[in-house]
Amino acid sequence: MVTRACSRCGTTAEADDDGIPEGWSFSTDRRRVEYTCPTCVRANIRSIEGKLPEEYWEY
Repeated sequence: MVTRACSRCGTTAEADDDGIPEGWSFSTDRRRVEYTCPTCVRANIRSIEGKLPEEYWEY
């Protein structure tokens, strides 16, 4: 087991050696892997949705 830390808020959770905690997300760049907890993932998604024009939500 390994402890992963959220790159945004610092929350920690246990995961299998090669995995990520359930519900978490990750992103990569050339230097590292960053993990994001479910709370921060939801906040980021809401922020993105809030920036979409109203026309996006109309059918």
